[in-house]
Amino acid sequence: MEVSQGNENGGVSLEKLCKNDPLNCVFAAESLKGSHLDEVKRMVNEYRKPVVKLGGETLTIAQVAAVAARDDGIMVELSESARAGVKASSDWVMDSMNKGTDSYGVTTGFGATSHRRTKQGAALQKELIRFLNAGIFGRGTESCHTLSHAATRAAILVRINTLLQGYSGIRFEILEAITKLLNHNISPCLPLRGSISASGDLVPFAYITGLLTGRPNSKAIGPKGEALDAEEAFHLAGINSGFFELQPKKGLALCNGTGVGSGLASIVLFEANILTVLSEVLSAIFSEVMQGKPEFTDHLTHKLKHHPGQIEAAAIMEHILDGSAFVKGSTKVA
Repeated sequence: MEVSQGNENGGVSLEKLCKNDPLNCVFAAESLKGSHLDEVKRMVNEYRKPVVKLGGETLTIAQVAAVAARDDGIMVELSESARAGVKASSDWVMDSMNKGTDSYGVTTGFGATSHRRTKQGAALQKELIRFLNAGIFGRGTESCHTLSHAATRAAILVRINTLLQGYSGIRFEILEAITKLLNHNISPCLPLRGSISASGDLVPFAYITGLLTGRPNSKAIGPKGEALDAEEAFHLAGINSGFFELQPKKGLALCNGTGVGSGLASIVLFEANILTVLSEVLSAIFSEVMQGKPEFTDHLTHKLKHHPGQIEAAAIMEHILDGSAFVKGSTKVA
């Protein structure tokens, strides 16, 4: 389909395509406005905020990085407006099962066993978690086989946000419990290996679910770095409901997502954006102390490359070097 600015050639106008923004076209276009430096400033400001409010739609890279890196001084809040949608989805799963409707992972097996049927919905979820608790740990919780504390927090945040959209059949009370773990700086121990983020980070997320259901092999790390079992983790986080009994679909909802990969990617992207600006500053300083000639920031040279990022980087370095005595001295030497 041809997309044009008008209809003179029979193409679809951008305005008509983005009407009501069904594919978030306008939102994506707006996010690309402005300079990279302005975007980094916005990211840093967002990173510094003390509260991250989740509703399923507005989670940003900076918020993920903030929750991942800041053990204290930051709180995660769930939007109350998401409660009704989450409950409606959970109720639909139960109503559908009670009516005898077949649903994948609720009344059927998983993957190659999806042709099999069962009426034991809760037992199926419990067995799923047992089956997926197949990660490899070292002898200690801080071994090289355990996912890092920051990556674990990032993964949990991303998964909560996804489930808050209200399409997974999860219970809101489970999301509240996971949020309490985050806010009390208690991290479930997740295996570093066991997932490739293809059809979901099934194995790592199964260990979070294992902690929520009180599996005896589940472990967590407390705010002081102490090892905790599931009961101790619940007590320290103030989760008074007791361990959760997984109803139909709940185990699959918790496990079947790519939050570990997305969380790691968010951390990397945030740091990469910060390092990009830092590299521009350091490059300018290095040029200054080496008495480099300022011609490397020449506007025309970079304009001819037609790369907005390159043009902006050169302009930033030119601004940093403006008025430098070292740079003025190098021009006289030349």
